This record gives sequence, structure tokens and C-alpha cells, in this order.
Amino acid sequence: MHSKGIREKILFPIAFVFVSIILFFTSFLIGRWEGMGLGAVSVSLFVASIIALPAIVLLNKRKASS
Repeated sequence: MHSKGIREKILFPIAFVFVSIILFFTSFLIGRWEGMGLGAVSVSLFVASIIALPAIVLLNKRKASS
């Protein structure tokens, strides 16, 4: 069974960081309640992707050592 390398595994969280940053700045252009909701979604997406990055790296190191 072929396992994905670390570069492919961390690509999604890094992409979601960029998407969340774009959504955050877009929320200022939309404004009002819709913009505030979009800003909240972008912040939660940013936090989730930041948490996912070290988790993926640690799990990959743990898998490689065993």
C-alpha cells in the first residue's frame, strides 16, 4: 500500500490557511452580518488548519519511527 509523503499531507492545511485569509479579508468587503459570519467561519477555518499542521507532522514522525 502506497502512503502519501509528508508534503502531500500538509498541502491541505496550508491551502486552507490561504483560503481562510482570503475569506477574512473578503468579509470586510461584504460587511454587516453576512461579513461578520464569513469572518467567523474564516477564523475557525484558520484555527483548525493551524491545529491540523502540527498534528499531521507529529503523527507522521510517530508513524515513521515505529
